[in-house]
Amino acid sequence: MKKFLYFFVSLVMITSILPFSALADDLTVIAFGDSITAADKWQKYIEAEYGIDIINAGVGGDTTNSAKVRFKKDVLNKKPDIVFISLGVNDCAIDMSRYVDLETYKANMAYFIDECEKAGAKVIVNMPTPVVDEQYLTRHKKEPFEPYGC
Repeated sequence: MKKFLYFFVSLVMITSILPFSALADDLTVIAFGDSITAADKWQKYIEAEYGIDIINAGVGGDTTNSAKVRFKKDVLNKKPDIVFISLGVNDCAIDMSRYVDLETYKANMAYFIDECEKAGAKVIVNMPTPVVDEQYLTRHKKEPFEPYGC
């Protein structure tokens, strides 16, 4: 099931890249995100299926605020043709000092997208993965989440 899910997500994401597949050797593709990106799993499916090398610019624990600090160096300076942006799960970590409110999250994401597009890159935004309470709360204290129904 997990492999199917990775394949399905990869297939959905790659549909916007298909016109570029013939130029794969000339493309600079960057995956910019948090630990889900850093794990390098979904990128491997795309690389294997379409022969596209993807630069992994994922950093575990990143929020849109902390990723913004490294955005120019890790993304824009590499002059990408395509940028996958996968951020958001850590932004909503209510129990952590790195929490990013929704308006700031939206502004940060708009900044990333706008700057990539200004640089001539096609942007593919990967939606944040859902949080499964039972697993998440084995690593984090439950008390801060109780007012929100967790």
